[in-house]
Amino acid sequence: MHLIHDPYTGEGRKRYLEATERFRKLTRHEWFESFLKVRRSIKVVDLCGGTGIGGVALCKVLMDRGYSTTLTIIDVRESVKEVALRFSREELGREANFIVGDIRELDHLEGKADIMLIYGASTIYFSPWDWVKILARIIKNTVSDGLFINDDVDKMYTIIYMRGFKELIVEEKTEDKLIVSIHGDYDFINGVFIRKFYDILRREYAGELPLFFWSIADLAAYTWLFFKDVDIIFDDPLKPWKGKAFILAKEPRTILINEKLDSIIPRVLMKRRIR
Repeated sequence: MHLIHDPYTGEGRKRYLEATERFRKLTRHEWFESFLKVRRSIKVVDLCGGTGIGGVALCKVLMDRGYSTTLTIIDVRESVKEVALRFSREELGREANFIVGDIRELDHLEGKADIMLIYGASTIYFSPWDWVKILARIIKNTVSDGLFINDDVDKMYTIIYMRGFKELIVEEKTEDKLIVSIHGDYDFINGVFIRKFYDILRREYAGELPLFFWSIADLAAYTWLFFKDVDIIFDDPLKPWKGKAFILAKEPRTILINEKLDSIIPRVLMKRRIR
């Protein structure tokens, strides 16, 4: 687990406190204020939640404002479950419900969420095909006047433009660890770059990941197709390239539920499966 994802490290604690401050500002958004006026109890689902830093921070802010909250964390890594349960118990006074699973295969939850959350720029791991299915599953599991919050950075600008795509990138460097990634391949159907990771000091191959470099505009536009309205709230509106942004969406478009986009496989992807 990277240090910034562990709330019991200095880096992780700093990230948690930053999240709570960002959520305090976000909950003053007019859509959030209208949403809060009509409820006293709020169910939050933290997708790709990891140790729960984002979900716990949001619930903590809501509780400080007098609301009762329940938190469900969904993540593919069972290894982070115990930390997430302990952290939520200590910060919120009760354990979160932790579901080990891939949000691309998110099934019907037990009771719809008032707020769906993705915190920590997780969308880089999802292709546009993935994202459409994820959004379809999100609206199925969100109440009719619910909110969806996606915390992200503009990867097209910060990575492709500011850094430039490179054959070799140093991903993590500490006294006892040196992780680098190299370009492996490009998938023209899914639009993802395949990065291969190596632990140089241990001389080990650490696996590969398909990555898609989303812009904030991409994510907001896709989200708008599934929600009735969408807004972008930059941490620093005058310098959007320097920080993070919240994409805030309200009221799922229920007509899309009947289209079953989460279960339909388009022809182009079906052909790939057959090969």
